[in-house]
Amino acid sequence: MPYRVNSKHSSRRRRVLLLADRLEELAKARHQLVLQLEELDAQARVVQLEFDELQNIDAPVSSLPEEVLAMVFEAGVLLDELPRFEFATVVSHVTRRWRSVALATPRLWNTIFWDLGPEELEDSEETEKPRQQALLENLEKETNRVAIFLSRSMPAPIDIYISRVRETVFDCDHTAMKSMIKLLHAHFYRCHHLSIRDGDMWCTEQILDELCSGPAPIIIRSIDWGIAYDYEEEYSPMPVYFNRNTPQLKIAQLARFEVVTILYFQPVFRQLVSLRLIGNKLTAEDHALLARALLSMTALDHLELLEFCEYEPHTPPLVHPTIRFLHLHLAPRYDEHDIDIQRFRAASVTTLSIDCARRPLGGIGFTLEVPPQTAFPSLQHLLLVNIKEHSLNLDATAHIFPDIKRLTCQGADPDFEVGHVLAAMGAHANKGDLASTADVSLHWSKLHSIAASGPDEPLHAGTPDSQLDSQVAALQAAGIPVRKLLLPQSLVAHVGGDMMARVGELVEVEDFRLDWPTSFARFDEESD
Repeated sequence: MPYRVNSKHSSRRRRVLLLADRLEELAKARHQLVLQLEELDAQARVVQLEFDELQNIDAPVSSLPEEVLAMVFEAGVLLDELPRFEFATVVSHVTRRWRSVALATPRLWNTIFWDLGPEELEDSEETEKPRQQALLENLEKETNRVAIFLSRSMPAPIDIYISRVRETVFDCDHTAMKSMIKLLHAHFYRCHHLSIRDGDMWCTEQILDELCSGPAPIIIRSIDWGIAYDYEEEYSPMPVYFNRNTPQLKIAQLARFEVVTILYFQPVFRQLVSLRLIGNKLTAEDHALLARALLSMTALDHLELLEFCEYEPHTPPLVHPTIRFLHLHLAPRYDEHDIDIQRFRAASVTTLSIDCARRPLGGIGFTLEVPPQTAFPSLQHLLLVNIKEHSLNLDATAHIFPDIKRLTCQGADPDFEVGHVLAAMGAHANKGDLASTADVSLHWSKLHSIAASGPDEPLHAGTPDSQLDSQVAALQAAGIPVRKLLLPQSLVAHVGGDMMARVGELVEVEDFRLDWPTSFARFDEESD
């Protein structure tokens, strides 16, 4: 750049001109250096690419046959580190070989995900675009992505996940949504799992009408349909979806649908093995409809009723002859404090799970005023989940379920562990004193296994004063034939080898497990 010289003094003027020339030379040299650096960067990229390719050729994974690499990818998509729909994109951008293998592996692309949640618009909000314009642009982008996944997944079965689609975000223009649904409908015959969650009733019905009103996919195995928690209008009954030709449909979860809806599915629900109903509030009429619907499901083995509330206290019990696994998360009425087990009759139930999260004061919800249950004559295993340790009392539980052989307690608090359960059974070991039989008054003459853990692996676990051995011995001396404990590894490590050796002389010790069907495990992962 030219420099202006202001000085009129001859010697200073000459000096300023020399300095200006020097500055121009330095600027040109700097520019040349920048060009050289850019050239070096370009050369480095070429060299690095060749270097990486040669390195990859000699890498152990490069020697894997493409069939084996495809199997590795198919296993990797099941891991928890990345959502399934992102994993395929990631591995297809590593090397040319990986990309060619990924594009030729249909099961890598068979998770079709469509979410219209508010966070999907965060980038557009930063650019101050109108919300409707941002939504339509996002939907167009999602439609293109879904089209790519559908194409690359051919001809494999697909899992479709549709989440948070609501009429309010579309205003009066439903064309974009219908285009996406039409795209999905063209491949619906390949659907193995269909999840529609957290939308409003209008959009849910529109999607179901388009996807499910024709012939059902022969291979569909599971459905997960739910209305959003904040949807306050009445849940309108929907017409029947699917025809009878769904022989593989074994698992269904319905959230906040009217009970009468279940009757519409009666022809295709006959062969269901696992059913979960969420957020049902039953009137006497609803109760009768549900009883009728359940009896039509002759293959049902596993039933879960979550946030389940009956307004009528004197309705006939729900009866089912084939269910072996029953989970109850009962919301108490305003005038009710106890769990009324007598509302159910299931002669084949061997495992009963009760969620204690919403019980008054955190209690389990049983009292000694209730007679021993007769609703589950085959019951062997009782699971109590989301227990609060400070209110754990098992006297009434033992009174109502005197013949169980296994008790599993999973606490709501991370520090919940087996010591709290044994203490609640009367085997107290406080302030360094050994537990004794004096306070053990429970009559569990058949109980041989006890399992206990927090909601996950606890960070800090341990029994009161590390008297686990004396607690077990006290129960055995009181006539409770405990011979097995199922404990998390973190507790075993925390208690220490010496204590566990003494415990091992009294009972078998195994890893904690629920021994509960995993039919809805993937549904729960989606919620998280």
